[in-house]
Amino acid sequence: MANNTNKQHETMVKWLRDLHATERGAADTLDRLAERLGRHPQLVTRLQQHWREKEEQIRAIEANLKRLNADPSRVKDTATRFKSLMDTFATVVASDEPVKDCLTLYALKHYEIASYIALATAARELSDAEITSMCERHLEQDRAMTEFLGTQLAEVTLDNLRP
Repeated sequence: MANNTNKQHETMVKWLRDLHATERGAADTLDRLAERLGRHPQLVTRLQQHWREKEEQIRAIEANLKRLNADPSRVKDTATRFKSLMDTFATVVASDEPVKDCLTLYALKHYEIASYIALATAARELSDAEITSMCERHLEQDRAMTEFLGTQLAEVTLDNLRP
C-alpha cells in the first residue's frame, strides 16, 4: 500500500510541475501579446489582468509543490518558456499576426482548462482539498478568460480583414 501512495504522490508532483511550466509559459505569452496587440485596448487590458492572475496561479502551484516537499522543474520551466517564445516569434512575420496570436492563446487556454480538470480529479481522488480548491479557482479564471477570448477573436479577425 505504501508503494501505491508513493506513486500517487510522485504523480501529483509531476503533474504540478507540468502545470507550473505551462503557467510560466502562458504568463510569458500573455506579457508579449499585451505588448503586440495595441490596436485592441480592451483585449490588452484583459491580457494584463489575466497575466496577474497567472502570476497568482504560479505562486499557488509553487505553494502546493512546497507542501508536497517538491520544487518546480527548472528543465520543464525553461523548455516551456522557450517554446512559448518561439511560438510568439513564429507569428511575427505573418500578415495576420494578431489573429494567429489569438488562436494560439485560445488553444493554450483550453489545454490549461483540461490540465486543471485532470489535476482536480486526481486531487479529489487522493483527498487533497488544497489542490482541489486551487484547481477550482484556476479553472474559473481560465474559463472566464477563454470566454472573453472567444468574443475578442471575432473582433480581431474582422479587424484584420479591414484595410
